[in-house]
Amino acid sequence: MKDGHPAQSKINEDLSLREAGYRGERNLDYYLSFLEERDFYFIHDLRLQAESGHFFQMDTVVLHSSFIGIIEAKNTSGNIQFQKSPRQVVRQIQEKEQVISNPHLQVKRQRLQLMDWLLFNGWPLLPIYEFVAFTNPLTKIHSDSPRVTHAEDIPHLLGEQQQRPSSIKLDQKQIQNLSKMLVLSHQKDCSSIVPSYKMSSSDIQTGVQCPKCESLQMRRGIIQGGWQCEMCHNISKDAHIQALEDFLLLVQPTITNRQFRDFLQISSSKTAYRLLSQLSIPRTHSNKHSFYTLSYPLHKR
Repeated sequence: MKDGHPAQSKINEDLSLREAGYRGERNLDYYLSFLEERDFYFIHDLRLQAESGHFFQMDTVVLHSSFIGIIEAKNTSGNIQFQKSPRQVVRQIQEKEQVISNPHLQVKRQRLQLMDWLLFNGWPLLPIYEFVAFTNPLTKIHSDSPRVTHAEDIPHLLGEQQQRPSSIKLDQKQIQNLSKMLVLSHQKDCSSIVPSYKMSSSDIQTGVQCPKCESLQMRRGIIQGGWQCEMCHNISKDAHIQALEDFLLLVQPTITNRQFRDFLQISSSKTAYRLLSQLSIPRTHSNKHSFYTLSYPLHKR
């Protein structure tokens, strides 16, 4: 994004929230690691498409022979009050209050969507339990639900569910098959973030980013068959792959030879064609033009 854009502060704020969420999920993973030898399977950041066509994403899905758990991780600080009427969540920090999204209702919706997905795909309906895990140990939680708790308490709660009698049980092979089917059904979110910030493609800085100094000063042709950074002189053969993935995530999932040259700041259409042909991406002809369909992550042939 070009310097001084009005959306820059909002993007930086959202990036900080995403980084905090990532740290929180890794904190939860630490506690879950104590259950890895106890017949549990864990799938992280699973995004599925429901029969209705809507997508839903779950932070962590826990598979056991007798139940399924869905864990929503929240790296939120302060005092968190889950109110009943109206059903809302109020966060208090430094004598300020704000209403935040209700993670308990969110994970309950995910539970219903996962139930429908399992039924549609022919799986027996195991009990599904939803959990909200606050990963900041200093967060003070006020909730009537025992499954809204701190991350360090999640292994204990999963162990309790493990001891409950269940009329439906999957054997080891079935659990492995279900786990495999869920992973294979994962749908990556490759939608462009540009429209959500009221930006256009012209607001995005173009060029190939140096993997070492992160400047957009990689140039083709300085060295034979590769890229060299004009700032730190780092050399890379595949720096254009990251630039293409950036185009996919920031602009759109298809690209033409002309767009490739403009975005990567190269002049030769033959070089662009050669670099695109080296990747495992389909090429489609439309009238006199052709375009390439990108998918994340990109791989060489």
